[in-house]
Parts: sequence; C-alpha cells; structure tokens
Amino acid sequence: DHELDERTLHVARQLRDGAPSAIRLTKYALANWLRAAGPLFDVSTALEFLGFAGEEVREGLAAFRERRRPRFDPDCPI
Repeated sequence: DHELDERTLHVARQLRDGAPSAIRLTKYALANWLRAAGPLFDVSTALEFLGFAGEEVREGLAAFRERRRPRFDPDCPI
C-alpha cells in the first residue's frame, strides 16, 4: 500500500542520512547478537518440527475437525 511504501522510504532515507559510524556499530552489534543467538533458533526450529510430527498434532487436528475438545495423553514422553 502507498502509505507503507512512503513510510519505508522515509525510514530508509533517515538511515541513509544518519551517522555512518553509528549505523556501522549498530549493524555490527546486531550481527554479533545473531551469530550468538543463531544456534538457539536452529534448536528451537528443530524441536518445533519434531512436535509437528507427534500424536498431539494428530489428536488436535482430529478434535478440531470433529468439533470436540482434544483428548491429549497426560503421560506423553516429553
């Protein structure tokens, strides 16, 4: 939408006209944070995908389709 495009250009121009060292240091700090936190995202994503393949997903979907409350196993292994 036009308003979003205008706002995006406004922010981009502010960054372009900003102090180069401040922008460089901010990018450096963000890159370091991402390098440190990246492995956590990998583990989180892997665990999420493991959950997608589990019995709870099948039961949740079945309950949704049948318009009933799900009956989850309280003794699940995880």
